[in-house]
Amino acid sequence: MDLKKFASLPSIEAVDDDSASSPVLDDIKVTNCTHDAVSLRWQSLPGQNTYVIEERDSYGIGRVFVGHSTECTLRGLEPLSQHEYRLKIQTEQGTLTSGWMNAFTTKEPVGVDHLIRACRASDTYRLSVLLKELGEKGSNKKLQILNSMDAKGHTALMECSIDDFADGAAMLIEHNCDVNIQNYDGKCALTIAAQHGHTQMVNLLLENGANLACRDRSDSNLLFSATDHAGVLRIILREKVIDVNERNSSGWTPLHKVASVNLTESATSCTNLLIRAGADVNAKDANMNTPLCLAVIQSNYDACKVLLDNGADPTILNENGNSPLKLAEALQNTKGAMSRSVTSLFQSALGGF
Repeated sequence: MDLKKFASLPSIEAVDDDSASSPVLDDIKVTNCTHDAVSLRWQSLPGQNTYVIEERDSYGIGRVFVGHSTECTLRGLEPLSQHEYRLKIQTEQGTLTSGWMNAFTTKEPVGVDHLIRACRASDTYRLSVLLKELGEKGSNKKLQILNSMDAKGHTALMECSIDDFADGAAMLIEHNCDVNIQNYDGKCALTIAAQHGHTQMVNLLLENGANLACRDRSDSNLLFSATDHAGVLRIILREKVIDVNERNSSGWTPLHKVASVNLTESATSCTNLLIRAGADVNAKDANMNTPLCLAVIQSNYDACKVLLDNGADPTILNENGNSPLKLAEALQNTKGAMSRSVTSLFQSALGGF
């Protein structure tokens, strides 16, 4: 076997290619190349039912297609990669092969995943390059990708909202992305920015037409998303667009959400903000729980104190016949320090049980 012609491929010199001296068929044709696929076509031969396409790489020579067709598309390839293919058939006269044909995959087109990676890294230069490439595809294609979502249900603008990448968000908005697109959970970029407490991002989105009246899949308004962050909550309340006593599908108001979920230092500020904006301290949810009842259940001392200071009724019963007062009394037998602090608060505020 003559190995001279394989001098440029030292890693496959030892491959035993029995067809090296076989009669040669017409070369196969490369009909199309994309970033992850190569399409090949070859001449039909009379009486020939099976065609084999082989690929040669640094590991040797292997089959990548066997069939009756005179064309095939090989998928799952890497972008900007080189590939060598040939046709091989078995006849009564022996093995016939074509010459090796080079094929090159193209650059991977810009997609939403590329934009999101740039936003996640807060990489303004990379994002600007990607947006420039998108612009070359035409406005319709650019907008389609700008407003597409990844597997997690995020657009590039939503990713900016998560990571507080205001510069990137401004660039996307400048390229006319839709600021009000909602994902499968009904969340938009503004909802996500509010949930993460990013005041600069919230202001940027509001200045560029974000919808304050948006509601997520649980029918919760934007105040629910802001109940962990006093700064964002203050911005949204200042707009006076959302009814502070508006309920979600569980019958909760934003005050229920603060009492039940916000166990951080901002609970005091958030509870006070909602009450000053007109929140009903004795509103009942679908299970007849008031915000104070939920605050006691969660041992949310800060919320309990603000609610009691603002006239919340500790005797209102829920559907299980429990009142905040009764629940607070039961907490005195627990070992948790937070629970006992809630008990002490009620004893102090009400003069004992």
